[in-house]
Amino acid sequence: MGLENLTKVLATGLITITTLFNANAAVHNNDTTKTTYEDKNSGQIKDDVNWKKTYPNTSTHYWDLRDSLKKSLQEAYAKKYDLSKIYPARSEEDQVQANLRLGTRSLVTAVHGDVNFFGFNDVISDSLLILEEVKKVFGNHPFHYVLLGRQKEIVRFANKNKITILQEFKGLLNSEILPWENPNVNYRTIDDLVNAPKDRNADQYIPPEYKNQDRGNNSNK
Repeated sequence: MGLENLTKVLATGLITITTLFNANAAVHNNDTTKTTYEDKNSGQIKDDVNWKKTYPNTSTHYWDLRDSLKKSLQEAYAKKYDLSKIYPARSEEDQVQANLRLGTRSLVTAVHGDVNFFGFNDVISDSLLILEEVKKVFGNHPFHYVLLGRQKEIVRFANKNKITILQEFKGLLNSEILPWENPNVNYRTIDDLVNAPKDRNADQYIPPEYKNQDRGNNSNK
């Protein structure tokens, strides 16, 4: 093979290698774009991402809780439940509400553990968006105040640890957590608070518009 032909072969090989390298880099960059909230700041929950695979070192507890909450939300949507209402105890609707109430509290606890150790902005963004979706399906149910309080708690935690906060939630930094927004409170109906032992001071968790009100619709039937 002549020197001229050898040069052409080497040049062709180099071009091929360079093309493959650039293609792989483009795929990698595209994947990264799809798995971060900060790039587009879209304010939308990303369900097309395998978070457990993206962050294999993060506690799976957070992602398991997230998946459980999404399933409860999907059930509420599919069956057209109006979660702003008070349903009979142990009914299907009541069970979905309970899963969302307890699940969001566990989610906040998991956020503290995962973010404090790994510092992932995606966990903060994802948890705030999940809570926002749950808050919307609860509508004007009194418990929506507690869900707002849980969002405020996460925003304060993120700010303290210098973690990026989605633009639509930054305003929560300037809003105090009111007693009836206490993120640690769990209750099914206002009557649960009214009938709680006096030493728990549960009346402070009752939203102002529900105090001294006829609660015939908040029964534990």
